[in-house]
Amino acid sequence: QRIVIDRAQGEGTRFFGWEVADATALDALAARLEQAGVAVTAEPQALAESRRGRSLISFRDPAGNRLEAFCKPELASEPFKPGRPISGFRTGALGMGHVVLNVEDVEILLPFYRDVLGFHVSDFGLKPYGLYFFHVNGRHHSFAMVGSGRKALHHFMVELGSLDDVGQGYDLAQLDDGRVAYTLGRHTNDHMTSFYVNSKRSFSPI
Repeated sequence: QRIVIDRAQGEGTRFFGWEVADATALDALAARLEQAGVAVTAEPQALAESRRGRSLISFRDPAGNRLEAFCKPELASEPFKPGRPISGFRTGALGMGHVVLNVEDVEILLPFYRDVLGFHVSDFGLKPYGLYFFHVNGRHHSFAMVGSGRKALHHFMVELGSLDDVGQGYDLAQLDDGRVAYTLGRHTNDHMTSFYVNSKRSFSPI
């Protein structure tokens, strides 16, 4: 399970989940958080199962964003079948892709993600505002934050297995006025060829 959509919760980002190796690693993470003064909740088994994991803890970063850590995810017996023919998504050990947050003050959050959680800085920029990229596996970054002065989701990325699929998705996105936020291009840091789209519900940039 990679993405959870719950219409009863209304609009807005609710939580981000991070996988650890096993129960021992989950306990060690909880202890490290508590030593840093972060409140940790051992979530009930029912919630862990709804997230398709064996064990689950939750906590918040200094900006109040809810984070969850889990171990032993339930794996599907059949591969995902998309609504149109594509080569599939590159996930596995690399996780879902990456998520980028708009934050009010990037410097306040940096010690938490870098020093407490142990995320590794891939690269960063300081002008016109702070921008930090972090990796937790072989992907260039699984998390990034932009010190834009706002508190909101900036975007999340999913990686396809084929450039042809990216091009087809771009063609489809262009059929709706206002859907494409940033046109097709290539990033200089992770070398991804991609485009950005606005959500279908409202054409305000994410």
